[in-house]
Amino acid sequence: MSVVYGAYDSDIERRVAAFLRTRPQYQQFGQPQDDAVWNGGSACTHTVWQTIIRIVKGAHYSLNEINTLAGMPYKAQAGGVKRGMRPSETQYLINRLNLPYETVLDKSWTFLRDRARWGPVMYAMRYGNAPEWKGYRYSGVTASRPFAIAGGKTQLVGFENGRHAVLLAACRKATVDGVAKTVVYRKDPNHGSPSRPEKPPYDIITSAQSSAEYVAYRDRLGNRLYAVVPTKPISTKFL
Repeated sequence: MSVVYGAYDSDIERRVAAFLRTRPQYQQFGQPQDDAVWNGGSACTHTVWQTIIRIVKGAHYSLNEINTLAGMPYKAQAGGVKRGMRPSETQYLINRLNLPYETVLDKSWTFLRDRARWGPVMYAMRYGNAPEWKGYRYSGVTASRPFAIAGGKTQLVGFENGRHAVLLAACRKATVDGVAKTVVYRKDPNHGSPSRPEKPPYDIITSAQSSAEYVAYRDRLGNRLYAVVPTKPISTKFL
């Protein structure tokens, strides 16, 4: 695949992407102090907010600390099954740390792209729609199309209908195999486990792929579209 990269949508997005390249350790698995979130097993949203808080506030919190700040119980469960962070807990975290973010429902992917010009965006998605890591093998399965431009999904079986949180870091113009496209720097935190030790700072996917995984949260899983977006341009002093 031939890719020629052009301009980012905003300078904030360029800085956020550069920051993520220096922090590959922000994955939901393999971090210290993660027992409160099932050793990372329920920490996709926690990891996204850990990353956003570091970008926006310059402060690092462990996954256990994020769990406490969100008002979540130790090893939270629902119906006897481990669970992640609920929207109400995300809002509690935002309020507690006075983050310049708001929850939005049923918004278009274009709306998320516009808000990403101000800072990183969290959105809910169907994990099975994420583009895969070309050539990756997991549990006897080889990755198949659609592929990411760089990085990609590595849990190839067992979580197809999983509700997952990811971080939209940046959008950028590019020419892919001679075709003009918008590409997306999108961080999937589901990495860093013993069976999948890779720690990519982000995946690079097309805007169409990003939109597809976002709307699949509604169209395939039956949920309302859900994202958390900045309410104003973030400061870049911590980037």
